[in-house]
Amino acid sequence: MLDEAAADGERIRAEARSALDDARARGDRLVAAAREEAASVREDAAALVAGAREAVEAARGERAAILAEHHREAARERDALIAEAEREAAEQASRLREAAEAELEAYVSRRRREADRLAEAARKERYG
Repeated sequence: MLDEAAADGERIRAEARSALDDARARGDRLVAAAREEAASVREDAAALVAGAREAVEAARGERAAILAEHHREAARERDALIAEAEREAAEQASRLREAAEAELEAYVSRRRREADRLAEAARKERYG
């Protein structure tokens, strides 16, 4: 019976060792699979980060293009406003020049009439 118990104990120990070896091998396989999965996840994350960087760079390029177009549009609007102001200033200058010329002409005409009147009065006084 002792021999039987010893044989049973040896058999149980062998089964336990076998189960432990199987568990270790399974654990090693799981760790290796987890490492492979982690490496794959790191590669995917690196690809996503690279894609995000490219997207950010593209967005910056688009933003720069939009800003450049905005600046060009603002410059066109400014040039149009300046041209309109210059046109209005030229029209105002023309109106003022015409008014000044008309006023000068009226003044000269009045002064001539007054000079003619004074000359006529002097002639009448002198020649009577």
